[in-house]
Amino acid sequence: MPLGDAAELQEVFSRVVSNTAGIPHPFRFRHKDGRWVLMETISTKPPEEGPELPGIVVNARDVTHRLQAHESLREAAESERRLAQEHEIIAEVGRIISSTLNIEEVFELFAAELSRLIEFDMVATSMVD
Repeated sequence: MPLGDAAELQEVFSRVVSNTAGIPHPFRFRHKDGRWVLMETISTKPPEEGPELPGIVVNARDVTHRLQAHESLREAAESERRLAQEHEIIAEVGRIISSTLNIEEVFELFAAELSRLIEFDMVATSMVD
C-alpha cells in the first residue's frame, strides 16, 4: 500500500472511531488481488453495562458495485434525455421544412435547430435548379 493510502486510511479510521453516531465514512481500499474498491464503514459504541469490554464495533462493506450501478443509471438517464432532445429537434426540423416555401427562411431555422444538436461554426448550402 502506498504511503499516501496508509495516511488516508489512518485518517478515515480516526474519523470512524471518533464518531459513533452511525455516519458512514467512504474510502478506497486496495483488494488483495490488486484492484481498488470503494468501502463504506460505520461504527457504533455498544452499551457500557454488561460483561463485555468497552469498545467500538466497526462494520465495513464494499460499495463499489452499488456506486457503479448508480453511475450506469445516471449515464442511461442522460442518454435517454439526449435521445428525447434529438427527437424533439428532428421533429421541429421536419415542421420547419414543411412550413414554408421560402428556402432562405427554412435554412435559417434549420441551422438554428441543428445547432442545438450538433456543434458547428458555419453551414454551407447549395441549391441546384
